[in-house]
Amino acid sequence: MTKNKVKGLIGSSMGGFYACYFANKYNTKGVYINPVVDKHLDDMRDIVGEHKNFNNKNIDSFSLQDYQDLFKYVSPNLKKPSDHFLLAQSGDEVLDQNISFDKFKKSKISYTKGGSHQYNGFEDKIEQIIKFLS
Repeated sequence: MTKNKVKGLIGSSMGGFYACYFANKYNTKGVYINPVVDKHLDDMRDIVGEHKNFNNKNIDSFSLQDYQDLFKYVSPNLKKPSDHFLLAQSGDEVLDQNISFDKFKKSKISYTKGGSHQYNGFEDKIEQIIKFLS
Protein backbone atom coordinates (compact mmCIF):
# COMPACT_ATOMS: atom_id res chain seq x y z
CA MET A 1 0.00 0.00 0.00
CA THR A 2 1.39 3.39 -1.00
CA LYS A 3 0.91 6.36 1.27
CA ASN A 4 -0.20 9.56 -0.43
CA LYS A 5 2.10 12.47 0.30
CA VAL A 6 0.66 15.93 0.55
CA LYS A 7 2.06 18.03 -2.31
CA GLY A 8 0.94 21.31 -0.80
CA LEU A 9 -1.93 23.38 0.45
CA ILE A 10 -4.04 25.91 -1.43
CA GLY A 11 -6.26 28.54 0.11
CA SER A 12 -8.07 31.72 -0.81
CA SER A 13 -8.70 34.70 1.45
CA MET A 14 -9.02 33.39 5.03
CA GLY A 15 -8.30 29.90 3.70
CA GLY A 16 -5.00 31.29 2.43
CA PHE A 17 -4.19 32.48 5.95
CA TYR A 18 -4.72 28.98 7.36
CA ALA A 19 -2.99 27.28 4.41
CA CYS A 20 0.09 29.44 4.97
CA TYR A 21 0.20 28.61 8.67
CA PHE A 22 -0.05 24.85 8.10
CA ALA A 23 2.28 24.78 5.06
CA ASN A 24 4.89 26.64 7.09
CA LYS A 25 4.36 24.48 10.18
CA TYR A 26 4.56 21.17 8.29
CA ASN A 27 7.24 22.21 5.79
CA THR A 28 5.15 21.75 2.68
CA LYS A 29 4.38 24.05 -0.23
CA GLY A 30 1.53 26.52 -0.16
CA VAL A 31 -0.39 28.51 -2.75
CA TYR A 32 -2.35 31.53 -1.52
CA ILE A 33 -4.96 33.37 -3.56
CA ASN A 34 -5.60 36.94 -2.42
CA PRO A 35 -4.88 35.73 1.12
CA VAL A 36 -5.39 37.29 4.49
CA VAL A 37 -1.93 37.64 6.06
CA ASP A 38 -0.87 38.32 9.63
CA LYS A 39 -0.86 42.12 9.32
CA HIS A 40 -4.39 42.13 7.89
CA LEU A 41 -5.68 40.85 11.24
CA ASP A 42 -5.37 44.29 12.83
CA ASP A 43 -8.10 45.61 10.51
CA MET A 44 -10.35 42.61 11.16
CA ARG A 45 -11.11 43.77 14.70
CA ASP A 46 -13.61 46.13 13.10
CA ILE A 47 -15.75 43.26 11.74
CA VAL A 48 -16.51 41.66 15.12
CA GLY A 49 -20.30 41.33 15.29
CA GLU A 50 -23.20 39.81 13.38
CA HIS A 51 -23.38 39.72 9.59
CA LYS A 52 -25.97 38.54 7.09
CA ASN A 53 -24.62 35.67 4.98
CA PHE A 54 -25.06 36.68 1.33
CA ASN A 55 -25.48 33.03 0.23
CA ASN A 56 -28.13 31.72 2.60
CA LYS A 57 -29.33 34.95 4.26
CA ASN A 58 -28.62 33.52 7.75
CA ILE A 59 -27.09 35.71 10.41
CA ASP A 60 -23.49 34.69 11.17
CA SER A 61 -21.50 36.00 14.09
CA PHE A 62 -17.80 36.74 14.42
CA SER A 63 -17.08 37.15 18.11
CA LEU A 64 -14.22 38.86 19.87
CA GLN A 65 -13.05 35.38 20.90
CA ASP A 66 -13.12 34.25 17.24
CA TYR A 67 -10.99 37.27 16.37
CA GLN A 68 -8.51 36.63 19.18
CA ASP A 69 -8.24 32.94 18.21
CA LEU A 70 -6.93 33.94 14.77
CA PHE A 71 -3.67 35.08 16.36
CA LYS A 72 -2.85 31.44 17.18
CA TYR A 73 -2.29 30.93 13.45
CA VAL A 74 0.06 33.75 12.54
CA SER A 75 3.28 32.75 10.80
CA PRO A 76 5.55 35.80 10.92
CA ASN A 77 8.65 33.97 9.67
CA LEU A 78 8.43 31.72 6.64
CA LYS A 79 10.89 28.85 7.17
CA LYS A 80 11.42 28.35 3.45
CA PRO A 81 10.05 31.32 1.45
CA SER A 82 10.57 29.49 -1.87
CA ASP A 83 7.84 27.01 -0.80
CA HIS A 84 5.21 29.74 -0.82
CA PHE A 85 3.37 31.09 -3.87
CA LEU A 86 1.20 34.23 -3.74
CA LEU A 87 -1.42 34.94 -6.40
CA ALA A 88 -2.70 38.49 -6.06
CA GLN A 89 -4.82 40.87 -8.09
CA SER A 90 -4.73 44.65 -7.91
CA GLY A 91 -8.53 44.83 -8.03
CA ASP A 92 -8.91 43.03 -4.69
CA GLU A 93 -11.52 45.22 -3.04
CA VAL A 94 -11.21 43.49 0.35
CA LEU A 95 -7.50 43.31 1.18
CA ASP A 96 -4.49 45.59 0.75
CA GLN A 97 -2.20 43.50 -1.44
CA ASN A 98 0.85 45.60 -0.50
CA ILE A 99 0.68 43.90 2.90
CA SER A 100 0.67 40.50 1.17
CA PHE A 101 3.63 41.48 -1.02
CA ASP A 102 5.62 42.37 2.08
CA LYS A 103 4.99 38.97 3.67
CA PHE A 104 5.85 37.01 0.52
CA LYS A 105 8.62 39.27 -0.83
CA LYS A 106 11.08 36.33 -0.99
CA SER A 107 8.48 33.92 -2.37
CA LYS A 108 7.05 33.27 -5.82
CA ILE A 109 4.48 35.93 -6.72
CA SER A 110 2.02 36.17 -9.59
CA TYR A 111 0.47 39.63 -9.71
CA THR A 112 -2.35 40.48 -12.10
CA LYS A 113 -3.75 43.96 -12.67
CA GLY A 114 -7.49 44.26 -12.28
CA GLY A 115 -9.51 41.33 -11.04
CA SER A 116 -11.19 41.12 -7.67
CA HIS A 117 -10.97 39.43 -4.29
CA GLN A 118 -12.59 36.37 -5.91
CA TYR A 119 -9.54 36.19 -8.22
CA ASN A 120 -10.84 36.54 -11.75
CA GLY A 121 -9.31 34.14 -14.27
CA PHE A 122 -8.15 31.58 -11.71
CA GLU A 123 -8.44 28.83 -14.31
CA ASP A 124 -5.56 30.47 -16.22
CA LYS A 125 -3.25 29.85 -13.23
CA ILE A 126 -3.93 26.13 -12.71
CA GLU A 127 -0.99 24.92 -14.80
CA GLN A 128 1.35 27.31 -12.99
CA ILE A 129 0.08 26.07 -9.63
CA ILE A 130 0.49 22.41 -10.59
CA LYS A 131 4.04 23.09 -11.79
CA PHE A 132 4.86 24.89 -8.53
CA LEU A 133 3.51 22.03 -6.43
CA SER A 134 5.32 19.34 -8.45
